[in-house]
Amino acid sequence: MSGRKLWVLLVIVTIAPISIAQNADEQDQDIDRLFSDLKQTLIKRSAPDGLLSPSLTGAQRQKEFEKAVRPYVSIQFRYNLADLQPTSSNRAKLPLIMEWETARETGRLTGTAQLEKVNNRWYFADFDFMTFPWVLIVVMCSFGVAFAVVVLYFYWRPKKQLQSVTA
Repeated sequence: MSGRKLWVLLVIVTIAPISIAQNADEQDQDIDRLFSDLKQTLIKRSAPDGLLSPSLTGAQRQKEFEKAVRPYVSIQFRYNLADLQPTSSNRAKLPLIMEWETARETGRLTGTAQLEKVNNRWYFADFDFMTFPWVLIVVMCSFGVAFAVVVLYFYWRPKKQLQSVTA
């Protein structure tokens, strides 16, 4: 290898990790800024439309807006950017914990934020991570009721049969 080629290779090997680290830092800062902007928007009770993906329609935006808006006194998003999982070239999911306080209640939800990258900027694909999983609760309660009915059926059935035999 000539000295010039070796020099170019050395420069590339030295600069490439720095460039990759800078891109990762910029991505991390962009996501941190996105959550910070969401927090400020919700505390001020403003519409978080600008934080949603531009690919959403007006009706979808309104639906997502209704999921997010509450009279928050405080709100915190706890996440680790090392847990960011790319799902496609421009989408990722980030597990998080959301803790909030309103005038009447406090709460904590564990969820996953769906993020979408448009023109090298991160947006929320939806605000599903801010909603309580009511469907899960309804399904779990239904299983509980069904189990109780089955237990009661098998409890009362032998008693009825015993009563009819002794009568």
